[in-house]
Amino acid sequence: MSNTPQITLIEELFDCIESYGIKTTINILKNAKQFDFNDLTVKSKFVIDIVCKTFKITEKELLHERTNAGTRTDALATTAFILYTYFDLTHLAIGKILIKERSQVTKYVNRIKSLDRLHPEDKKLIDKIDLIIKKIELANTKNLNNEQENL
Repeated sequence: MSNTPQITLIEELFDCIESYGIKTTINILKNAKQFDFNDLTVKSKFVIDIVCKTFKITEKELLHERTNAGTRTDALATTAFILYTYFDLTHLAIGKILIKERSQVTKYVNRIKSLDRLHPEDKKLIDKIDLIIKKIELANTKNLNNEQENL
C-alpha cells in the first residue's frame, strides 16, 4: 500500500522536527507560505548569493569548481535544501540551477535532513543554515513591507 500525500507530509514533518527542532520547523512552515518570488532566477540567485556569503566562497566556486572540499559540499547541500524546502522546487529544477544530476541533489537534501544538532560538526552547519534562513526571512519581511507601502 502506497503512502498518501497526508502520510508523506506527516513523515516529512516528523523528520524536520527531529533534525531541526520544533521551533525551526514552525518557522520554516510559516515562512514557506510568505515567499512571493515569481521568477525562478530571482529565487535561486538570491539563495546562492546568501549561501556564498555565509560560506565565504564565490558563486563560481559553488557552481563550477570540481573540488570536493567540505565547505563547497556543505554550501551545495545547503543551497539544495533551502531551494527544496522554502521554494518548493523539484530536485530536477534544483539540479539545473546547481548544474548537478537530480540524484546528487537528492543526496544533498537528505544529507541536510539527517544532520544531528547534538553532533558538534553538524551543529556548526545547522547554525549556518539557521543564519541563512533568518536572512531570507528578513528579506521576505522587507519585500512584504514594500508591497504594502505600494498599495
